[in-house]
Amino acid sequence: MNKKVIVKYELVADLPELKKLIAEFGKIGSNLNQIARHFNSGGIHLQEIRTSINESIADIYEMKY
Repeated sequence: MNKKVIVKYELVADLPELKKLIAEFGKIGSNLNQIARHFNSGGIHLQEIRTSINESIADIYEMKY
């Protein structure tokens, strides 16, 4: 009777839109990994491609925050 009671609340969001968005972010991450592997393996380093990649990364961070 004299013990402390601990209450825990768990919120679960089962929204199809949220699941779809998370899946899309996973695909984007996979694509970025493939691009990084290409560059790291000695692939062509065109400034235009680098600029496009940097712009895409900036867009992703903007969406995230």
